Formats: sequence, C-alpha cells, structure tokens
Amino acid sequence: MRILSIVLIILAFFGCHTKKPTAAAAPLPPLVEVSAAKVQTIPIFVPAFGHFVAYNSVEIKSQVEGALTQIHYTEGAMILEGEPVVTIDPRPYQAKLDLAVAERLQNVAQLNFAKEKVERYAGLVSDSYVSLLNFHEYQTQVASLTAEVEKNDSQIRLAEINLGYCYIRAPFSGLCGKKKVDIGNLITNNGDTLVTIKQLDPIYIDFSIPERDFFRLMQYQSTKDLTVNLHFPDYPDCDFIAELIVVNNEISSSTGMIPLRAIVKNPDRLFWPGQFIRTELILTKKPETVMVPISAMNSGQKGRYALVINDKGIAEMRMCEFGEILGDTIEVVSGISGGEKVVTNGQINVMPGKPVRIKGASQ
Repeated sequence: MRILSIVLIILAFFGCHTKKPTAAAAPLPPLVEVSAAKVQTIPIFVPAFGHFVAYNSVEIKSQVEGALTQIHYTEGAMILEGEPVVTIDPRPYQAKLDLAVAERLQNVAQLNFAKEKVERYAGLVSDSYVSLLNFHEYQTQVASLTAEVEKNDSQIRLAEINLGYCYIRAPFSGLCGKKKVDIGNLITNNGDTLVTIKQLDPIYIDFSIPERDFFRLMQYQSTKDLTVNLHFPDYPDCDFIAELIVVNNEISSSTGMIPLRAIVKNPDRLFWPGQFIRTELILTKKPETVMVPISAMNSGQKGRYALVINDKGIAEMRMCEFGEILGDTIEVVSGISGGEKVVTNGQINVMPGKPVRIKGASQ
C-alpha cells in the first residue's frame, strides 16, 4: 500500500511538469536569385568562324637561271615596294645584251652602206649602166638589213628584260618570310620559291555562313554596307569591326555554305594570316528589345516560360516567346516588360502564386 502511494505521487509530479507540444513553425519561402529585364538595342547577326588571309601574298621565284649572289631582305622584316629582294648573277645576261647591241651596230652599218648603194645606182639604171636585176638585189639587201636591225632591236629588248630579271624587287610592301635558298645556290626557273612576302595591312577575313541565311544577307546588304564583329576566343575583351566586301558567286554544293570575305585595318599587325577568329556578321540592329538572362528561360508542358516576381514578392508564371540570343542573354518577344524581375536561379522550389525570398534583398 505504501509502495502504491509513492508511485502515484511520482506520476502526479511528472504530470504537473510536462510541457504541452507547440505548433510547428511555418516553412520559409524559397530563396531565389533575380535579374531585371533590360530594354536595349541589340544586333541581329549570323555567327561563324573564319581565318585571316593576307591582303597580298607573293612567292618570289626566278624567271632566269643563275647563281644567287645577293640576298637583300631580312627574314621576318618589312620590305618596301620596289626594294631589291635578291640578285642572281647578271654577268651572262649582261654579255648577251652587249652582244645584241654589237650585232645591231654591225647591221646598221651594213644597212647604211646598202642604202647609199641604192641611192647611187638609182640614176644609172635608166642609162643601163647598172642592170635592173642587180639594182633589185641592192634594194632587197636594204630590206633584208632593215629586218635584221629590227630583229636586233627585239633581241636587245629581250636581253634587257632577262637582265632585269636578275634583280628581283618587291612587288608591294610587306613582311618577308623565312629564307628558303642561301647565297651561292644555282637558281633555276623551275618554280622553286626563294622567299614569300605578305602584305598584312589591311588584311582579309575569310569565313562562311549557312545557306539558310542567304536571303537575309541579300536583303540587308541591298540597303547598306554590312559589318563583321571579330572576337578572339582567348581574349574576350579584344573586339574589332571589319567591313564585308565579298559574297562569293556560288554556294558550295558539298557544304551548303556561302563563302564571304571581310577586310579590316591592321596597322599594329595584331592579325596574322592563318589565324583563327570568331565572327559575327551584323545584318541589322533591333531597338527597344527586352533582354533577360538565358537562365531565366524555362520549358514546361505548355511551352517556354519565365518566373516573374511582382512588387509583393509573389511569383508569377509567364508564358513567353523568346527570340535572338546575345551572349548570355536572350530576347523576350512577348510575355515580359522592361524592368520586371525574373528568377534566374532557384526556380525548382518556386510555386506560382506563392511568395519568395530574393537573395540579397532586405526581408
């Protein structure tokens, strides 16, 4: 009986000090990152990849045979138009020129004598002091020697041309490449290249765009000159603008691409032939365009949408039509106005019609 009384007392004690359960705390709204939709003018462009091509490029080759006696250029250095590049031993060609000049002098002397003979005997033919046959022979000799002098003139011109070929000069100002033949080597006119010269300012950019963009290209090019933005993948802050100058006269049937060519100034030689470049052919510019980060675009069963946070911090689902992509942003054709806040991160936890917490905003 005593034990029962003690148990009842202990139970009554703990029963009086047991806390009542409290109600569970309401869950916090999901935390999201937002960005304001911006209204701006955007370029409408066709992206492509291309490479630089020298404005002028020449492989210096010999047109005569002989020993290479002098190299006037410096590898990797600039050479101006008209400056000597190399010299091939001119002595054999100078001798041929001298020989042609001497033969002409000989033939001119004989021609003058033949002309005097014709003039002297012309008055004697009628008196039969000189036969008509002999007089015709004198006249024929004059004509023959006249032809020989003209032939000598041609030989002299040819010899002068070949002698000039011994002194090879730069056809334009440009940058010399690596030396391919050393002094003392026998040069033949079989097409071997002595050195390459390339003009780098200005410089071309060759690239191609898909056939599907052909009509848009023609449409915009008919109204204005088009430009090309140049981007280096490894140097995103280095952007340059080139001018489109050539649309090739056919579309490649094997690739379905249209070869294009642009030109850009290159005074500091930042661009090099063969160098890879990313291009954007600017067709036009579109003003008053609503742009949002690409991360704000979502896809659902009804189509693409974005989550917009209104002034009360409530999430709204907006079905949107998206358009052009520019970098990490995308055009909103309809569904969102400039200045509205769109969710860019944390969409998975957001329920339309429910409040959210905006990261970085005072709650």
